[in-house]
Amino acid sequence: MAGDDAPRDAESGQKGAGANDIPPLEWAVAMLGAGLVIATLGYLLLLGIGHGQSPPDLQITVQAYTAVESGYLIEFEVFNRGYQPAAQVTVQGSLRAGDIEIETSETTLDYVPSQSWRGGGLYFANDPRSYTLVLRPLGYQRP
Repeated sequence: MAGDDAPRDAESGQKGAGANDIPPLEWAVAMLGAGLVIATLGYLLLLGIGHGQSPPDLQITVQAYTAVESGYLIEFEVFNRGYQPAAQVTVQGSLRAGDIEIETSETTLDYVPSQSWRGGGLYFANDPRSYTLVLRPLGYQRP
């Protein structure tokens, strides 16, 4: 029974074949994977700590003017630069001639995720290119 506690030789494959037998390429791939996991976790932590509380910051840009049978269509995109989503976003468009408001139109976007965009459209009876077009968000709800 005294022979049971003796270390086995490397030729039997039972002991002695340890970390030295792992190929360098396998170590490199393992380190790359560990680095990617650590970088991803760090990014998510930084994102959560640094920006998690900033409210929706909605920016509206006109994408197209189109003449349609019922008048004129303004297609737009709303980009949420904030780090919280916005639901039921009301967008108002108004046509102005100086200080005089000629016409207004409104629409509601169901949901605008953080750091993302959604599109919509507003219809006008008057040609928006003949006036100053003002697009602005009127409000949102927290989802």
